[in-house]
Amino acid sequence: MDTNPPTSRFETIAKAVLFLAALSAVVLWRRWAQVASPQVWSEDGTILAGAVKYGWLELFRPWNGSLALLPKLITLLSLEVSVSHYPGVGAGLSLGAAALCALAVALCPTRLRARFLCAVAVLAAPTGASVLGVPFATGSFSSVLLLLVALWDEEQPLLWLRLPLVLVAGLSSPFVILVLPVLVMRIRRHRDLHSEWVVGIAAAVASLAQAVVVLFAPGASLGSFLPLAFAAV
Repeated sequence: MDTNPPTSRFETIAKAVLFLAALSAVVLWRRWAQVASPQVWSEDGTILAGAVKYGWLELFRPWNGSLALLPKLITLLSLEVSVSHYPGVGAGLSLGAAALCALAVALCPTRLRARFLCAVAVLAAPTGASVLGVPFATGSFSSVLLLLVALWDEEQPLLWLRLPLVLVAGLSSPFVILVLPVLVMRIRRHRDLHSEWVVGIAAAVASLAQAVVVLFAPGASLGSFLPLAFAAV
């Protein structure tokens, strides 16, 4: 009887647990102050006010001129868990999201080399520790997930994972508009692969949604969209 598949699954799970523990340690090391004394930032306050007023409909309302699905999802989930303990719950979910994003860098089948080091670099980048542990900043990690989608190994499509990544990340950051041309080139190169078409279409839908919001949301302007459009071209 062949026992390799169970062993392989066990090794994969064990590696994921070890990587997640190591990456979580990096997160806590960089942002222990937010764990010990959680704070609500003013940027989160605008999302929080919308969540209180509109409930779960807030997910689909623009924020800072674009869609921000992930930060709003974390805010709404935190409120569902506990209103009185929102700062702590929000900080915990935000730190967990950062660690899971880095775990995706380490484990997803991409063309990256030294993927674990790349994952550590995502968390240790010299951007200031304030990007960790606050819901609004989780949108910046969406761009990292979109880069993973663009660098995916076509021989391991894993649509059950890649498709949610492109949809959640694409509806969380207008960076999807910049990634879309790369995915179109992947379709041209691997036109016989069904998975590339599915991911490309999903990214196109997310890009269209972000472009519409960037152009037509209250306070939006053509000037805010043109840099993205020129960079995509």
